[in-house]
Amino acid sequence: MPVCIAGMHRSGTSMVARLLNRCGVSLGPERELLPAAPDNPEGFWENRRFLAVNEVILTKLGGSWSKPPRFAPGWETSAAMAPLLSHARALAASFEPEGFWGWKDPVNSLTIPFWRRAVSDMAVVICVRDPRDVAASLSARHGCSEEVGLELWRRYAERLLGDRGTEPHVVTHYDAYFEDGVAELRRVLGALGMPASERTISRALASLQARLRHHHAAGTRAALPPEIAIPYTVLCNEAGRHPATTARRARTAATPAEGAPRMRPPAR
Repeated sequence: MPVCIAGMHRSGTSMVARLLNRCGVSLGPERELLPAAPDNPEGFWENRRFLAVNEVILTKLGGSWSKPPRFAPGWETSAAMAPLLSHARALAASFEPEGFWGWKDPVNSLTIPFWRRAVSDMAVVICVRDPRDVAASLSARHGCSEEVGLELWRRYAERLLGDRGTEPHVVTHYDAYFEDGVAELRRVLGALGMPASERTISRALASLQARLRHHHAAGTRAALPPEIAIPYTVLCNEAGRHPATTARRARTAATPAEGAPRMRPPAR
């Protein structure tokens, strides 16, 4: 089964892609994956060939990841996309022998309608994180203001919620992996119909145990404006969480007991 991994930048898409890969989702040969960088030392887990397709889509539509273009109704079926669609279908076909395979790119959040036409029978994994945490991480990485970061989060979330198709999907919350990662990863794998032993799941999560997450709002900032709070609540509910409960749990997780292992998530 093909697995499309989406979600706003800095929402744990790299973490989730890595965990799924460790549990049997092929992301392609290592030589095709984007290498690690100082701001993401654990790696991005992004296949360059899929990234290139998304980049061309955004360029053709006059936008970029940080300035999403206007998506006119039916854009994915336009003549301008036809050559790229043929290329994407051939790319997907090359992965079919892999069984469970996938590709991760936050830009998938914007381009899912295109991939729905290019890839048959795909499932979508949507990664979500507190918008305030996302904005803080974007500020640290790119120097943008919190206002810009929140607005970008809104644009991505609205595309994800507005472009729902009939394919299977599961929403997973970033914080859940630092509270009960075994249960959350098991839930995501179950939604995808992926068999995985407890040993496989535990080994996949082992690399997170000595990391401390940063850029965590923990409920210390002003309430989110309605245009952001509403889609965030929808996504949290689909992930089986309530935003207020998530914030309380996050405060506890952010201050581990003395001697407890500290955790820092991947950068993206």
